[in-house]
Amino acid sequence: MPHASLKLIPGVDQNRTPALNEAAISESNLIRFVPDRQGMGLPQKLGGWTKLIATTQWDTVRALHE
Repeated sequence: MPHASLKLIPGVDQNRTPALNEAAISESNLIRFVPDRQGMGLPQKLGGWTKLIATTQWDTVRALHE
């Protein structure tokens, strides 16, 4: 059960200080914003990162093909 409502402003705002930027996100890494019913954006983490190649390549890579 939530104790208080929280409305985040969608997007990352780095122009304001974290103290002034109470309802927005100041820093991000690997997130995206998904629209919800009220038209706001909900932050969602991007998960499921896997390596494309399991071994280390010591040569110069010219192109990657699957």
